[in-house]
Amino acid sequence: MEAQTYAPFKKVYLFDPVTGIYTGTGNARLSPLDVPGTYLYPTHSTDTAPPTAAVNQVAVFDRGGWSLKPDYRWQTIYNQTDGSDKLVTAIGSLPDGYALRSEERRVG
Repeated sequence: MEAQTYAPFKKVYLFDPVTGIYTGTGNARLSPLDVPGTYLYPTHSTDTAPPTAAVNQVAVFDRGGWSLKPDYRWQTIYNQTDGSDKLVTAIGSLPDGYALRSEERRVG
């Protein structure tokens, strides 16, 4: 009986340690010391692929799994009552009373 061979690397999906936001791919290396087929994973990684995010969404790894969250970071929103602008800097839903600033909409 032949010994089973394993690939020297395994693709993994990386995420931010604080926010859980998907940051890209990396490689887990085959461990030379552990049970055959055991891979050494980089910190803050998983072998489960994230879901595909649509516009204004981001994949977030939390509690052992991926989910899609609203993402309006670096977009300008406006207060629907007074028209004041605000730059979004965190993931999540838009605050109550705010909407996305479109290029066509101009105040004044």
